[in-house]
Amino acid sequence: MDIRSTDLQKFSQNLNAAAREIDAEVERAIKEATRPLIAAARAEALRTLPSRGGLSRKVAASQFSSGAVRTSGGVGYRVSARNKYNISSIDKGRVRHPVFGNRKVWARQGVNPGWFSEPAKAAEPRVNRAIRAAMERTVKRVERGL
Repeated sequence: MDIRSTDLQKFSQNLNAAAREIDAEVERAIKEATRPLIAAARAEALRTLPSRGGLSRKVAASQFSSGAVRTSGGVGYRVSARNKYNISSIDKGRVRHPVFGNRKVWARQGVNPGWFSEPAKAAEPRVNRAIRAAMERTVKRVERGL
């Protein structure tokens, strides 16, 4: 079998297109599968964080996002929140706040840990299934020639 440079070039183009398609399909699947985690994090913040002083409402109103993350072993996902609160610290059960609004005097308060990470951990099998299904759909499309 004689392989021409045009054949190799076409093969390379198809391979690159397939890689981009796989990335896009997996990212769409991750975004879709993790969307319910945002609502779960908001609901859990309202349910478990202190309502006095408005912490639960303020954290629940945070700007949450989800999406794909590249790792050395492949693709993973993350759900994060952006606001002026240290979400990671609050999830670990620690809150730092001014005493009665006095910004010169701060206190540390314990809260229920896991309000953010526990719903995400519970959803992990469902999210992983969605990612695997997206990968399998894309592989079938590549086999059919995109």
